[in-house]
Amino acid sequence: MAATDPAPVSPVRRLAILGLGALTVVSLLAFFGGWWWLLDLLAHFRVLALLCAMLAAAALAVRRWWKLAAWALALVLLHLALVLPLYSLAMGSPVATDAPRLRVIAFNLHHGNPRVAEAAAHVASLEPDVVAVLEVSREEIAAFAAALPEHRVVDWPRNDAFGIVVLTRIVPTATTVHTFGPDWAPSIELELPLGDRSIALLATHPPPPVGRELAGTRDAMLAAVGEWAAREPGPVVVVGDLNATPWSAPLRALLDDGRLRSTQRFGIQPTWPDFLGPLGLPIDHALSSEELVPIDRRIEPAFGSDHRMLRVDLELRAP
Repeated sequence: MAATDPAPVSPVRRLAILGLGALTVVSLLAFFGGWWWLLDLLAHFRVLALLCAMLAAAALAVRRWWKLAAWALALVLLHLALVLPLYSLAMGSPVATDAPRLRVIAFNLHHGNPRVAEAAAHVASLEPDVVAVLEVSREEIAAFAAALPEHRVVDWPRNDAFGIVVLTRIVPTATTVHTFGPDWAPSIELELPLGDRSIALLATHPPPPVGRELAGTRDAMLAAVGEWAAREPGPVVVVGDLNATPWSAPLRALLDDGRLRSTQRFGIQPTWPDFLGPLGLPIDHALSSEELVPIDRRIEPAFGSDHRMLRVDLELRAP
């Protein structure tokens, strides 16, 4: 008896196989961003990959292509394992105590923003203790200083994307401007009394990884931030536009060192670009040592920037 030819694979099934194969390759290569900066760019899109895998699994199950649906489901589980830890506090904050608290706002204003006065007024309405504003010029600093007259101003203005200012209601005992990378990307450190302790707060803005050189500069600055945090004897906070998502290799390395922890445990909370809404990337961060416990973390409107504001409430616990 002559052997029968196998049934031909339909174009739709072939397309599904190719799509799942591409998604699998991209998902796995994203783990190797520490090897090459282009691979690290893939890590930023874990949420999008999760949504694609979920849609694929549902569509394949409807068609009863069970093996392909199982393949897609495996990708769903992979990305859920990476995304779900960001929701560890989403169902309830740590029990609040009467310990000292600190409200910090980080905002990449976007150089040349036409709605500076609105943004500054909104920041003031949130009654922050500390505000770190990035991509800010001298004129824009004046608008925030006017909106927050009780706050001290520590600034390093520039007429490009790397001006920085920190406004603090708590009188600092010391201030330092660091250059963890090139001179055009300064970071500002404040020593702030909180309760009966002193905390070190660092506002920083590494460059975006749009090319090998800038990606290397970002990675080096994040590594230097980790070294700074390791040297500090007391509680520390790092805030700013880090131009890295939680799945990016340099940020993972910074957090794996153990001194700093992400406050991003209330959900994905994307901040950039604003027009993408919930499909945006969470690249604005607040990191803290274990003594400073996040009790609330929210995203505020963008007010003309391409970034939304990040607001974090921290509570200082006993060591």
